[in-house]
Order: sequence, then C-alpha cells, then structure tokens
Amino acid sequence: MTRRSLVLAAVAMLVLSQPLRADEARVDSSADTPVTRAELQGLLEGINEQVLVHQTDLDKLKRFKFSGYVQARMDVGEASSDTVKVSGSPATITAANLSRFYIRRARLKLSYDASPLSQAVIYLDGGQDRTLRLLE
Repeated sequence: MTRRSLVLAAVAMLVLSQPLRADEARVDSSADTPVTRAELQGLLEGINEQVLVHQTDLDKLKRFKFSGYVQARMDVGEASSDTVKVSGSPATITAANLSRFYIRRARLKLSYDASPLSQAVIYLDGGQDRTLRLLE
C-alpha cells in the first residue's frame, strides 16, 4: 500500500469509529408529515426558475465556437560525427546529432454568433517562426 492509501484508511477508520451524538441519531419527525399541494407547487416553480437560468446561460455559451488545427513535426537527424557545431551570428551551439519536436503550424479560430445576421471571428496563426499573427 502506498502512503496515501494508508493515510486515507486511517482517516476513514477514525471517522467511522466515532459514536453518533444523540442529535445525529434521532430521526427527523417532520419528514413523515405530508407535503401540501401548494408547497410542492412552490418547490417545482423554484426548480423551474433555476433550470431556466441555466438554459439562458447555456444558450449564451452555445454562441461561441472554437476550432482550429495543430500540425506538429518531428525531425531526427544524425551527422557523421558527434562533435558540437558553433554556427550563426550570434554564435549558437548545437549538437551535431539533432532530434527535435516542434509545432510547424497552428491555426486557432474563435467565432461568436451574435445573431443570424452578424458574427465576430478571431483567427490566429502561429508556427515555426515563433510569431503569432492575427489573420481575421
């Protein structure tokens, strides 16, 4: 067993070994009384209002659409020797055996449909040159 599972088991044993207090052991007698039609109607109306609030929030979120793609690339190269190369200005030290993984191209699009006649779009492009461009 791991240390985490031992700690969880010890906490569970402590919680379960505690005796119930008198007020926790008592059964609520009001649960046995019948609910009137008016009380039930009030409860259902409250739940219905909450559902309507959640529905309007969800309708607002449905207007956003996120799409795009990421094109990744893996380059594996092996030079004839295992020496270190110094090249470029300023001088950059790179190993002769070069293996790298990078994002060659990525485009991300976020659109918002305000109404059937209007739409807002942000279209970003990024890639190997490590710049982020706004396309639309």
